[in-house]
Amino acid sequence: MGEDSDPRKHKTRGYSPGGFGKYPNEHERKVVRIAGNLIDCPMALRNLLAIMRMFWPDGCVGALEIDRNSPGFWNKCINEFLRYYTYDLRFATEAEARASILAHMSDNLRRTLSDDRERADAKIAGASGTTYADHMPLYMKPSVWS
Repeated sequence: MGEDSDPRKHKTRGYSPGGFGKYPNEHERKVVRIAGNLIDCPMALRNLLAIMRMFWPDGCVGALEIDRNSPGFWNKCINEFLRYYTYDLRFATEAEARASILAHMSDNLRRTLSDDRERADAKIAGASGTTYADHMPLYMKPSVWS
């Protein structure tokens, strides 16, 4: 039994980029319901996360640093997202849809970074001599995680 076939071996956590990278035609864009800071399509959420990872500015950890170092980040992500999806006009105007997407991105960013930091804190507390660098999530850029 080789090392690759060992079922107990930990596999790194991957992620699905949704439909990212495959632009639909203008008339083929999927209509998603955007209300508040909620987006009702799981594929659209995965796509939005992949877009955020692609445009993520180096050296930025949280929303405050992104605003300071890369003020166009949020608009780039929203514009890219709207190339794939459109919103239902019964639930939101363009301004409301953009504000909802922005609110969703900032909430998701804050929650994800906080969860990753809590997991790293728990691992560091359980193992002596380790640092945050030893517990960096695989999808995170080294310049972001410190």
